[in-house]
Amino acid sequence: MFNRAVLLLALSALCFQFSASADTVTLKSGKEMKGIVVEDYQSRIVISTIDGEQVLMKDDIGELYYDTEEDNLIKLADRARQRRNYAKAYTLYEKALKINPRSKPSQDGMVFCQSYMVRRQEADKASDVQRREEFERYGGFMGGNQAETRKDDDLKARLNDALGMTLVITDGIPAVDSVAPRSQAIEAGIKVGDRLVAIWSRLTGYMSLEEIVDMILEKTSFEIKVTVERIVDVTVNPARGAISTLNDLMGATFVIRFDGLTADQIVDGGYAASAGLKNGDLITAIDGQPTRYMPLKKAIDIVRSSKGTAVKINLRRGIIIWRVK
Repeated sequence: MFNRAVLLLALSALCFQFSASADTVTLKSGKEMKGIVVEDYQSRIVISTIDGEQVLMKDDIGELYYDTEEDNLIKLADRARQRRNYAKAYTLYEKALKINPRSKPSQDGMVFCQSYMVRRQEADKASDVQRREEFERYGGFMGGNQAETRKDDDLKARLNDALGMTLVITDGIPAVDSVAPRSQAIEAGIKVGDRLVAIWSRLTGYMSLEEIVDMILEKTSFEIKVTVERIVDVTVNPARGAISTLNDLMGATFVIRFDGLTADQIVDGGYAASAGLKNGDLITAIDGQPTRYMPLKKAIDIVRSSKGTAVKINLRRGIIIWRVK
């Protein structure tokens, strides 16, 4: 009887702990979970709940709110730091440190941001001095375009050394300009002409080449998550009819998922597989017609009624590129 009373008291205390003082995780699916975040890694967290410890991937998390104001400020500061907004990150770390003067994450964050901003100022000054020296050395004939070209060449060399590929900005989007044989990029499935529409789920549209290269190489993890977009020509079965299914036409099916029209059930050796389509590829356009808000029936009709022997498919695919340790 005594043991049962102690057990009930312990359970009540635990429930009170998680309800009155708990971190809150809201998943992208809308599900909410309360507990204590006991471990925080690059790609996942471990949260202790009344049902036990659970591992959550950060890609599945919509929002994460810590119980204390200090932790929330540090989380916001970390986010700003990842976006390279070091001035904002410094201010947030400083506020967290005022709440808890012994907070090591706040102290370390402030030191990092401060040292970065100082180094950036020194680098800017050194760059200005170098530009003036070059201007004088070449008698004032070295134009801005020449300097920018050399800077782009340096950035391409950095990326090529790290991953075996180079980028060029085309229509405001970085596109793969070259891929070295037996490189990390080619092993990941990167191809010349691929457009890098996102890096770590952050859209790259109208970023500078410097920002893009820094975003790819600044993370310490061995994997780099990118989203590529490419156009493939998929042969359409010439023996097609008014009632031909998509599987008959190209050896694949389309399904509507959360992100949109998606390739599914790719048949090995079929037309779609030969063109490079894979299960899970997001289909963004068919023969130049955007598929956003497009009914599934219309997508199939476009393939069925396409003129010529092939149909152009715009696809988006998530790819992981692994660094060399």
